[in-house]
Amino acid sequence: PSAVRHVFLTGQPGVGKTTLVLKAIDALKTSPRTSIGGFITTERRDGRGERCGFDVVTVGGDGHPTTGTLATKAAAGSRPGKGVPAVGNYVVDVADFERVALDVLGRDADGVHQRPDVTVVDEVGKMELHSADFLPAVRRAMEDESTTVFGTIPMPRYGRTVPAVEAVRDDPRVAVVHVRRDNRDAAVVAVAQALRGAPRHLDVEALAPFLQEGQAAKLDLAMDGGDGDGDG
Repeated sequence: PSAVRHVFLTGQPGVGKTTLVLKAIDALKTSPRTSIGGFITTERRDGRGERCGFDVVTVGGDGHPTTGTLATKAAAGSRPGKGVPAVGNYVVDVADFERVALDVLGRDADGVHQRPDVTVVDEVGKMELHSADFLPAVRRAMEDESTTVFGTIPMPRYGRTVPAVEAVRDDPRVAVVHVRRDNRDAAVVAVAQALRGAPRHLDVEALAPFLQEGQAAKLDLAMDGGDGDGDG
């Protein structure tokens, strides 16, 4: 059997990773045996329609989502002060992010709360990693055989990588799907099919045509496929 236990999406900003996550969740809702929990990241916009921040919103569970602030854009003409957790012009609200994300990830790992079949983690990125407790919580979920982590990670920007992100990308238990505008609709179907057997039986072959370059070799999959985008 395949050693792959988790599925992560990657792709350029704005390509639709979160949208794909939501569509896959909707598709999984037709499988009553598949329980879902976790969180997604959404954009917050002001009255003029301009992006002014990011929120984290829980998914699954009792159907009553909890929302928290991930980051807020600094005032025009100013930049976050020294020592303030920030990514670019966005100030990260570590406490409010942790209130939502760590709670839904099972912060205490006390054995009281049963994990869902699929744990959504959107995303493991620079903003979220300002929380020192976030990555350990993600790792605990990935070590727990009772759940499959369905997450997102960013692509390297300008050749710069984030070690924690690359550790997820390189993990032999993780299949990384490269989301592009020309494949995202078909990828929804494949991802939902792969996750339908979570956490015990992931249909990794369904993901083969969408895997990021190098993933098939990492996973030792004897199959054709990969993202085929000619990136080298």
